[in-house]
Amino acid sequence: IADGDVVFDVGGVSRTAYVIGASQATSSSTLLLYWHGTYEGNNNPLSNALPWGWTSIADNANALVVMPRADVEAVSRTNNPFPWWIVCGATNPAQCDRDDDFVFAEMIASCVVEQGLADPNRLTASGMSAGGIMTSHLVERGAGEHDLAAAVSFSGGTPAAYQPTVPISPATAVWALHGGASDVYCGVGQPAGTCGGYEPYAFSAPSEQLATDVNDPASGRFAFVCNHNSGHSTRMESQTAEFLLVANAASAHPWRTFPNLG
Repeated sequence: IADGDVVFDVGGVSRTAYVIGASQATSSSTLLLYWHGTYEGNNNPLSNALPWGWTSIADNANALVVMPRADVEAVSRTNNPFPWWIVCGATNPAQCDRDDDFVFAEMIASCVVEQGLADPNRLTASGMSAGGIMTSHLVERGAGEHDLAAAVSFSGGTPAAYQPTVPISPATAVWALHGGASDVYCGVGQPAGTCGGYEPYAFSAPSEQLATDVNDPASGRFAFVCNHNSGHSTRMESQTAEFLLVANAASAHPWRTFPNLG
């Protein structure tokens, strides 16, 4: 694994991830696994797919950033432009069945640990929009034999059909962010109000539900939700980076002791 595009063989399918920070990553680094949103990432992973200054974080915070690119077959599904297999529309729900992206996440986590580029107790995931939904599913799937120390879902959550979300590990701290009543997505270039023939998707309720499902002090599970009231966008980027960087699956997340949280 080196900086730039890295190709992985996922069950005979070539998949690519963009890597930042490999040159200085060590066995004590945090893995920041970021899943981009719809219409983002594949052509220019350093623009829309970056909610905050990943390069600066990698350079200054002992972090390894890995941004999976979507499978071209996933984004070419009929009336279903979403980048991750589990995120799909109503046209053909069977198109959601492939677990390639989960295998990809497992492979990335295993490879970075094996190559001494991250601490196995400091593996995290985050994502925006469709990437936030993918991240939310990872909370209950994990990354193979590895637990996630923390996950942040920007305008994600999981659709009602998949709830409730129960983390595979109580060590996974979760932060769900959304943009309030205006956090609704129609898709790039779609007419306002019609969404090109499909229903607009509102992210506030699924995000709130994600945190409600996960948070269970009795079992040690910790989650909280934040409404930044800025619509379908990434906000509170620096706070999110801090939340991920201090996470460690071997100990309770330090933020769980803040007033009114967890």
